[in-house]
Amino acid sequence: HRTDVLRTERYWKEWFLGLSQSFLKAPVSKMLMLADTDRLDKPLTIGQMQGKYELCIVGCGVGHTLHEDAPKKVADKLLYFAERNQFVKLWAINKKFKLKK
Repeated sequence: HRTDVLRTERYWKEWFLGLSQSFLKAPVSKMLMLADTDRLDKPLTIGQMQGKYELCIVGCGVGHTLHEDAPKKVADKLLYFAERNQFVKLWAINKKFKLKK
């Protein structure tokens, strides 16, 4: 299946308008994983300085597809983030609570 993505070009800018603000407003633990900081916009830079999310720079010559270019590094970063935020522990507590109802 092939799609002519150039036919959607007029919508590209619209897709991303307000995306950084929506990300920053989400009331959850967040991590933004990037190849490099060169594309970090002003709201994301300010949000990172204010500690609104964890910024993870993968580096090591990765491109747009971080998970394909450095799968082990990406997996390690995701695992560390999940452990640090105790997602597994919270999931288990939540599951026990639901079973008691």
